Amino acid sequence: MKQNAMEQKTLVLCGIGAVAAVAIGIFVVRGHGDPAVSPAAAGSAAVAGAAAASPAPIAGEASHDPAAETAPYRDSVASVAELRRLAESPQLSAKQQTELLELKQALLDNAEADDQALRGLIDALRLDPTSATAEHLLSILGEVRAPAVEQLGLEMAISDDSQMQAVGLDLLSRLGIAGQDTYDLTRQLLADPNRDPEVLRSAIHALPDIPLPASEANGTIARLGALASTHPDIGVRSESLFKLGALAKDAGDLRPLIDALAADRHIDERISAAMAIRNSRVVDDSLRRQLLQMMSNPDELWEIRHYAAESLQRFKLSENDYRLYQRFNEELEVIRSGG
Repeated sequence: MKQNAMEQKTLVLCGIGAVAAVAIGIFVVRGHGDPAVSPAAAGSAAVAGAAAASPAPIAGEASHDPAAETAPYRDSVASVAELRRLAESPQLSAKQQTELLELKQALLDNAEADDQALRGLIDALRLDPTSATAEHLLSILGEVRAPAVEQLGLEMAISDDSQMQAVGLDLLSRLGIAGQDTYDLTRQLLADPNRDPEVLRSAIHALPDIPLPASEANGTIARLGALASTHPDIGVRSESLFKLGALAKDAGDLRPLIDALAADRHIDERISAAMAIRNSRVVDDSLRRQLLQMMSNPDELWEIRHYAAESLQRFKLSENDYRLYQRFNEELEVIRSGG
């Protein structure tokens, strides 16, 4: 069955050259001589706690794995070459856009049907993780919830190269696997506020919501709260606010978001905090009162008033609360009608 699916989807074009891979930190790093582990990688391994894996080729090194010479592998690599051609085109026609979508779907179908076809995509992303083609490969691999794809994300996420780290974290985020390895890795990255802001933003976004003891959960909330309030990069602050909203279990967890709504905070932070509260699941009486106050304040930013009103939809409202909610909706209708 797998073979038939592959034959129907295969696009045999030109190859992309040497196959490369990345294995850093918690995985054995293989150079041209004996296996060795860098000091930085060893430090990451101690904290991340992920299991060791078999040696993999480092970036730029040709693969000598005989299994990589299978027809599905070669066809996958050849199809990636065509994907690159389309991705690098300055302007795609409607026909080419359709071709691109069909090619990506074929690559996804093949990767889900055959392990070696999947390996071709994995090696292609390892070889060229920051190109226009990589974004398309990420969108494909992010839908294949296979152990090999998760391992790829973990490997790349502990690279010494910040761009590659960000790509690996992006992949983990797209996969959305609520695993302990991903949690340990991203939580450790958040411990250093001086990391590259892009890596921090990606680590925050990839941080999974998993069951934790209260002490650990409180520590993660506190770390995100510190980043949300003190980090110099607005993107890191905003991403922290969104993650706080997603992880919050009670009103106390939302405290950094309430603080971020203060009038003296950056407008992007204020709007991000309002959106994060809207997306959270917390239902608390003190929060309800604060939301009603924001929604009803004519001097407040309209976006914040709107998100506050949407947040109130998950609350049971008193008769008076509901009148305030209706009054706001009447204002909204006037604005929508151009009045």
